[in-house]
Amino acid sequence: MSRDLIQRLTRQKERQEKAWNKVADEIGITSRTLREYRNGGSPSPASKKKIRRWLGDTPDGEGQPYSGPADAERDPHEVAADYLQSDSEGEARSKAAFSEGKPADPDVRGATARTDFDPQQAIQEQKRRYRQKHKRAEKKKRQAITFDTGPVAVVFVGDQHIGNAGTDIERVFEEQDIILETPATYAWQLGDVVDNFIVGRLKEQNMKPSAPVWEQWQLAQHYLDRYSDEQKLLAHVGGNHGAWTMGQTQIDYRRDITPDGVLYDGDEVKADVKVGRARFPVWTRHKWRGNSIYNQTHGQERAARFQDPQYRLYVGAHTHDGGLYREFIHEGRRKASVQIGAYKQHDDYAQKAGFPETDGSTAVSVILYPDGSMHGMADLDAMSRYMNALYGRPA
Repeated sequence: MSRDLIQRLTRQKERQEKAWNKVADEIGITSRTLREYRNGGSPSPASKKKIRRWLGDTPDGEGQPYSGPADAERDPHEVAADYLQSDSEGEARSKAAFSEGKPADPDVRGATARTDFDPQQAIQEQKRRYRQKHKRAEKKKRQAITFDTGPVAVVFVGDQHIGNAGTDIERVFEEQDIILETPATYAWQLGDVVDNFIVGRLKEQNMKPSAPVWEQWQLAQHYLDRYSDEQKLLAHVGGNHGAWTMGQTQIDYRRDITPDGVLYDGDEVKADVKVGRARFPVWTRHKWRGNSIYNQTHGQERAARFQDPQYRLYVGAHTHDGGLYREFIHEGRRKASVQIGAYKQHDDYAQKAGFPETDGSTAVSVILYPDGSMHGMADLDAMSRYMNALYGRPA
């Protein structure tokens, strides 16, 4: 309550021969409270309400209640308007609003929902992201892996599922050693190097004896680094099990564990493998669209016939059916579809879902020649003996 209000109230009541104590009694507050108001104190909401009611009931010189501004110097409504116009910040409200009985508008200060959004800055940032993504997409159209001479063996391998108790981890590293020790032989990783059951109904699989998720990723990095030390890893397709971490955290550990100089994508890698003067367009995915109970490579062959027929090799993983190299002819050209097997030899989830039993085969090797011919096999030992014989080394 302003000091000016107290002064005006005092003058008004002195003209009507009323003392301060009587004014306080009529208002319904103590004389002490009134003196504090007069000296600049702040009114309580209850006191403010009493003063407003008292002003409305106080008659003017002709015995009528004050109904609006008549003489701003003497009218108690004008005094009350001044009083009600002031808050702790000294902000004024409209006299007209008070006269019409309108409620006060709040003055809200602090952290509100509004943000300092700059649309131009947001547009520039989205343009930057688009340029970055577009540049990477254009690079993917021109990917190539080149060997000056041949033949070379490309071993398509994946579905290690490191960390699962049903994974034959000894075989994972033994077969890696075969690839590392065989001349002109290189790996192409097709995903699911870790088990990583961290989502939905699959979480129950992590409750069974298995390696902790952090240990799975550490061991997976060790596994890929062994290829990198010998420059034996050509490409890495991420797979769906590793993608669960990406979906939960937006951190792509699959990318993080991929060595430098290796082609990478979370879903598919397309590249021309050049051996001497021969070119072998290769399309690899962890999982293909479409499946058939009659043909394990249905998804690959479907893509060749109805999506893009330019590739020589269509390679997939994911189904754990076992290793398979299957040739077919489309539009007068011989092509091949490849399906790899898994190292998870005892799969509780597959048994529960009723998936078909596998023969236990894993990686599939495709041998590429400088004259453009190729052939494949799902036996790493046979591939190793063959490549050692070609390069004059003892098996």
